Amino acid sequence: MSKARCLKNPQTGTINASFEPRAIGVQSFPFGTDQIIVFAVNTYERFSNAALGEYDISIDVNGDGKPDFMLFSADIGLIETGFNNGQIGSFLLNLVTGALFFESPADAPTDGSIVLMPVFASDMGISPANPRISYSVTAFDGSGSAGEAVPGTGCDRLHGRYGRQPVGRVGGGTAAARGLTNDAAPESRD
Repeated sequence: MSKARCLKNPQTGTINASFEPRAIGVQSFPFGTDQIIVFAVNTYERFSNAALGEYDISIDVNGDGKPDFMLFSADIGLIETGFNNGQIGSFLLNLVTGALFFESPADAPTDGSIVLMPVFASDMGISPANPRISYSVTAFDGSGSAGEAVPGTGCDRLHGRYGRQPVGRVGGGTAAARGLTNDAAPESRD
């Protein structure tokens, strides 16, 4: 298990405090020959449903200072069908090819203040030979505002086969090939 330096965001009131990030961190967990990377966003106040907002995490995996991927949270129904269904998901956009993939349902309890956004390391080309990432975050509250960019850049060396297996179900993406299921998962890229 690996932990990164956390990004801390001063409260500005630019967006609704229920969606304004207080801190963002990342942790990786071994999963077979892969790693599950989980980005955590903690907000200043509780939200009733995190699917009403959006967190965009721009990720540089090759060290050139430019984002290669964007991991974002959004309402699964809105992305998959164009209609909100109240379920929050974690989506990965390849900024080089434009390909968009559903990674997994995100974990964000009702009336909570934390959103957990999982992604498989291999889906971004992260491996023991290429373990470093840097990331930046922009948050949106669903009101149509311009959003709020969190100052700074988080960095991590995702490494090791430490810790324990993550608990819970992950769906979509290449999860079916890894033997994971989710009863409510939208159509995957497999």
